[in-house]
Amino acid sequence: MIFYSVLNSAAVYVDTSDKEVTVVGSKNCIKLIIKQNMVLLSSLLLLHSLLLCISGANYGYRDASETVTLSGNRIRGARNRTDVDIVLGGLFPVHSVDDGGARCGSIRLERGLERMEAMLYALDIINSNASLLHGLKLGYDIRDTCSSENIGLDESIDLVVSGQQLDLESCPTSDDTEYESANDSSEAALPTSTVIGAASSGVSVPVATLLRLFRIPQISYASSSARLDNRDRYGYFYRTISPDSLQAEAMIDLCMEFNWTYVSTVYTNDFYGEPGIDQFRKRAGETGICIDVDEGINSDSDDDDFSRIASLLLASSTNVVVLFANQGNARSLFSSIEAINTANGTNKRFLWIASDAWARSISIVSLFNESLAGLFGFAPYTDESQGFQDYYSQLTLESNQRNPFFPEFYQSYFNCTINKTCNNTKPVTSHPRYQQGTFIPLVIDAVYSIAFAIRDYLNDNCKQPIQWNRRTLSCDGNSDRLNGSVLLRYLNNVSFISPTGRHITFNPETGNAAGGQYQIVNYQRFLNKSYGFVPVGIWNGDNPNKRLSINHSISQFGLELINGQEVLLSRPRQSQCTVCTAGQYIVEVEGSCCGTCSNCTGQEYSNTSSSSSCSTCPDRYWGNNPIIGSTSCVALEESYLRYRDAWSIVLMIMAIIGLISVVFVSVALGLYWNTPIVKSSGREQMILLLVGIALTFLTTFFFVSKPSTFVCFFQRSSLWFCISFILASLLVKLIRISRIFLRQGSAASRPKFTEPRYQILFTLLIVSIQFIVVLISMIVVYPLASEEQVESNMAGGPPIIQVTCDSPHLAPLIILALYHTALIIFCNILAVVTIRFPENFNESKYVAFSTFSIGLIWLAFTQTYIATSNEDRTAVVSFALNLSCFAVLLCMFGPRIVIMIFFPERNVTQFTTQPKSRGSTDINAQFDTGYITTLDPSLSVPTPKGSPRPTRVTLNLSDTQQKSGNGSFDDNSTKL
Repeated sequence: MIFYSVLNSAAVYVDTSDKEVTVVGSKNCIKLIIKQNMVLLSSLLLLHSLLLCISGANYGYRDASETVTLSGNRIRGARNRTDVDIVLGGLFPVHSVDDGGARCGSIRLERGLERMEAMLYALDIINSNASLLHGLKLGYDIRDTCSSENIGLDESIDLVVSGQQLDLESCPTSDDTEYESANDSSEAALPTSTVIGAASSGVSVPVATLLRLFRIPQISYASSSARLDNRDRYGYFYRTISPDSLQAEAMIDLCMEFNWTYVSTVYTNDFYGEPGIDQFRKRAGETGICIDVDEGINSDSDDDDFSRIASLLLASSTNVVVLFANQGNARSLFSSIEAINTANGTNKRFLWIASDAWARSISIVSLFNESLAGLFGFAPYTDESQGFQDYYSQLTLESNQRNPFFPEFYQSYFNCTINKTCNNTKPVTSHPRYQQGTFIPLVIDAVYSIAFAIRDYLNDNCKQPIQWNRRTLSCDGNSDRLNGSVLLRYLNNVSFISPTGRHITFNPETGNAAGGQYQIVNYQRFLNKSYGFVPVGIWNGDNPNKRLSINHSISQFGLELINGQEVLLSRPRQSQCTVCTAGQYIVEVEGSCCGTCSNCTGQEYSNTSSSSSCSTCPDRYWGNNPIIGSTSCVALEESYLRYRDAWSIVLMIMAIIGLISVVFVSVALGLYWNTPIVKSSGREQMILLLVGIALTFLTTFFFVSKPSTFVCFFQRSSLWFCISFILASLLVKLIRISRIFLRQGSAASRPKFTEPRYQILFTLLIVSIQFIVVLISMIVVYPLASEEQVESNMAGGPPIIQVTCDSPHLAPLIILALYHTALIIFCNILAVVTIRFPENFNESKYVAFSTFSIGLIWLAFTQTYIATSNEDRTAVVSFALNLSCFAVLLCMFGPRIVIMIFFPERNVTQFTTQPKSRGSTDINAQFDTGYITTLDPSLSVPTPKGSPRPTRVTLNLSDTQQKSGNGSFDDNSTKL
């Protein structure tokens, strides 16, 4: 077997494969050959020799006039090996560490010396009880670790070596003095059976490794690191404190109790902080607690490192910080936070969750009262030891002579000078700040655990009365020595009720004492503005149903500076990730588990809080509130001309007025059907014109209806068909007028195809051509309604479903447009031609006005249609159709209605002859107002040649006078 260890930079190799053992130290300082049963002692001796040869004991205490209890010129501890049977070692942090762990610093006002006295007190009680150990006495060898791994390991080596009797060839120390061998003192010959301590996990881990090598049990009262549960590496380690894995569970339960689901963590990168915070992280992930800032403190961290961590905490949005660190690092962190707050003129404060290493440290929290008010700390749940309280209250400078550290502690604690200002008879407990340490009962339990293990050994192996052999550590006549392995076996099975009230048993698998309870303390400000710790709850790991029990009514949650006033918070601070409400989802942020909330926009929605993603609405649906976050889906609004739209209302009003006008004109024409003004208008052609106008007005209601196959059919057909009906009627009328006035030849000749039946036929023929093209376009592209999702006109608004009729095929559309344009062009050309006919022949003028109006309207319509959005084009088309109809109504029927209703006396016939071309004169039957009553060509009479001026012939037809079939009139009614 090969053992390898690095202690103070010295490599040690111990080969135990042969019966004889060769041990070689660094620089060949030592060589010795011993028998196999001395292997472990050889290793120990070598380590101790290397310590002296290489390191030269290069650490020391600060200058102080204290009694030297061990060889050398410094105080390392206290021991009593005289007239005792079994020696217990002790490791306590009486001083703080300095110079990077190489030297001890100032004496600690808490933890160290009081715990050391607790061990001495327990030994006194045990030794005074003759029945417990059957008269055996326990001695002690207590050392100061100064909270340093290096110093604690050095002292542990010395504890082990001090009791061994070995032949030794040693090399000189650095100061040329020889090492004081254990053989020089008979009282030092007793081996150290067990070590009580150390306090910090950082010291206990290397010490446990060393003591396992030499099979010496170790019982710690304060080392809570979860790493020490490993029995393969630390098989001789036990502890009376609960492990940090339970403390992390307790912290998680506290966070959940107050709904602190968004926290920061700071920890020391050592055997204490790392395992504890690892367990906290694991449980936080399982319970949904988000950790924002997660920073470690190294052993060599300087002020810049603490300032960096403090800046991260102050920049974070968390209000709760879990601090798994030792007292020194906690103090440095608080100082950095206050310095940054002061420099920035801010006063941000946190609610701290303190681990047991500093949870009840008055010396720290009293320096930062306002900042740490509301702190929740976890301390092992123990009842105050009244016996120790009585003992400690009797210790004064005069009475306490066995503890070499007590004078130095007393001076610092009371801030006095011995033999000058110190009161030698005043006990430590008289100080107003004194409060029994939480770990005192745990120290007592550790000492009693060894005592009861020894008792069980004595009961099993020794006869009464006991004859104890101090050198063999066994009863006379019994070969089963009380060595470390035997003690280990009895510690695994020990079970007793400690004077502290706890039932002590150890779990052989972990070395942990059974049970796990923590007292939760709250740092509060009292009415007199003083501060102190108040117990507010208990965490009991043995009660799975309700582990945490806390009194909310007496808890405080810190101070908040509001309007310059310190306000005491009686309700829990809010420290949780921003809860993403329904309509939002969580967006992951690099470096943070909390993330941010983002709205579900567009077609997405979420209907639950803290959703990790948005759901997508089905087609034709959109989020109900895409700006601030949608919680459900709503159908997209369809865009088409509705009856309630402003455009629709205007168009329907126009159509209704137009239809009423058509009905009114039709009734008027019917009432005056046989009067000259109606008969002279071409009644059949006028009826066709009214039909076309009425159909056009009716199409308005299709244009304001929701597009469908039926609606689209009528929209497409009416757009071309109805307006063609009007244009065809006007065109045929203009052709008839132009043929009559532009004819040449005999006055008695009549133009062909001018009869009403031909006019109707020609009109229907022109319209049918347009209808055929429309029909073809519908066959090529069937008129269906189409839906298209388009952007909303409102910024950020949901899109809309634009419902329109499918556009016809391009080729038929071009043909329809060209045909329609040709009708308008021909109408306007003929209107220009006929408008110069006799000045008192006004029929052609108003037909021309109608065609001109239609031409202008559709010219403007084309430009507007192109520039208009799709949803408004239907309205533009309908408006252009209605406007065209109104133009024809006013121009063609307006003057006639006025004459028929308001000027009936003008509804008579007059004939006027006026030269049109050389050799002929047209006879026009006109009203006095000049409107046409007849265009019969038979009324044309020749004009005498050489006549210097036109001859006017006027024929008045009374109600009883009738025109003859051949155009002749009664002589009595003819005026020349």
